[in-house]
Amino acid sequence: MIKIHTYTNGFQEEYFEAVRKNVGIGDMKAVAASSKKFLPLDFFTAKDAEGRFRELILAPYKKLKEAEQYIRKNKMAEMEAECRDNHSPHKPQLTDLYYRLYKAFRDVAKSEKDGKSLRVRLVGNTGLTVCPYCNRDYINARARNASGAQLDHFFSRSKYPVFAVSLYNLVPACGNCNRIKSGGSKAFASPFDEEINFNQEVRFSYKAKKDGYIVKIETDNECMKNNLKHMKIREAYAIHERDIKMIIEKQMEYSKSQIEEFQKMFKELNDSGKIYITEDDVKRAVFGPPISEEDMKTRSLAKMYHDIYDKLGIYPVTARSDS
Repeated sequence: MIKIHTYTNGFQEEYFEAVRKNVGIGDMKAVAASSKKFLPLDFFTAKDAEGRFRELILAPYKKLKEAEQYIRKNKMAEMEAECRDNHSPHKPQLTDLYYRLYKAFRDVAKSEKDGKSLRVRLVGNTGLTVCPYCNRDYINARARNASGAQLDHFFSRSKYPVFAVSLYNLVPACGNCNRIKSGGSKAFASPFDEEINFNQEVRFSYKAKKDGYIVKIETDNECMKNNLKHMKIREAYAIHERDIKMIIEKQMEYSKSQIEEFQKMFKELNDSGKIYITEDDVKRAVFGPPISEEDMKTRSLAKMYHDIYDKLGIYPVTARSDS
């Protein structure tokens, strides 16, 4: 629902260093060699093993998405042969190599720099304080080593252990979204997907009912439909019909004619050199300021409020961003 932009180069370097410290050089070389057997032929460009492992860890989301589709359609058997051992005592039943990579995630996430865990630093680098999946629950840190976010493996690390510590496979999310999504097998929409215009693809509106309003959330994007349905996003928003009701009641109370009355009253004061108030001043006092896409990263329910304000003509969107 909310787009996450690419991490800064500095943070990507910081992240890779944390991975390198928790995955031995021998395992780095072994994973680079093993994964070549099932990843797309053009996935790696580096000539040395550590360089290829680095490409795996810092691969942008688009590259991971294309690799997952390639494996699923063409190389699932080869990946299973490399990663899985049905006689392994591990849970999940992975080969020793990929189980070590699977487990390395926890050590990487807990690794600290200047007293801050990587999990906290990662969320901080996104600029998010609310979950990008639901734009509802807060995920801000509560201490330097106590993150309010969980890190969702967008492509399951038990099914795709090769992506267990890939940076752009980790989505900071609230506990509810992460827990519900982890039990699903559908093709979801990642907040890192630059091919999705989240502000346009997800649209909030409402429908009147006898005793109030129903919150409606619509999309034409198939992956976003899976997010909304299988992550129970619509169910989460059902209680926010009261917010819709509050907005509509405020709009009725402060109609355009009433706002004009306010302006007339203040104009009379202004004639004596005291004060002047615009229609926008009144709207900001009643509804708060307009909500930007950047606000959606830090304000709970901001996307819903933005769209309802647009629908009611309170803050109409005249030109939507393509970002």
